[in-house]
Amino acid sequence: KITDWWSLAIGARMSYITFENYKNPMVAYIPGLGPIYGRTHIKGDDFDCGWLVSTQFKLTDDLSLGAIYRSRISHTIKGEMDLKTPDRRINGNAKADLELPSSATVGLNYDITSKLRTGVALTWTEWSTIDTIEFNLPTGVNPLELKWEDAWRIGFGFEYDFTSDFCGRIGY
Repeated sequence: KITDWWSLAIGARMSYITFENYKNPMVAYIPGLGPIYGRTHIKGDDFDCGWLVSTQFKLTDDLSLGAIYRSRISHTIKGEMDLKTPDRRINGNAKADLELPSSATVGLNYDITSKLRTGVALTWTEWSTIDTIEFNLPTGVNPLELKWEDAWRIGFGFEYDFTSDFCGRIGY
């Protein structure tokens, strides 16, 4: 709390990701063997951290304005791949690098009563950073092209204090 009407926070953003994919039929091209048709199972996970910074301004006793920025988080998902074909089985290590996008949110909150609050928020997410995910598999590099675009979303909701330690929230 910098003043009675302005606060600032800096924190950690922790992310655990699991990935599991089944593909049937899958076509893989293996140098020297040519195309192989079969079923794949890829499974892996990773934990990593990012950061965030937020601020809140108390415009009046009942109205506050806030903003938060969440950094990107880079994951290296490591796991196993299993490829089953009618005449052979290939398995081994699999890996993919994935960078989760950053986001920024601006919100406005209003205290209707001492126990009931409402708010609205506008969020931008940098999905365009996830253009392609390259899976490094025992059969070679297999890119997954996404070509996602940045997104905007708006949300609103209510919060009610049932006790000093317990509140309920609903929003869309």
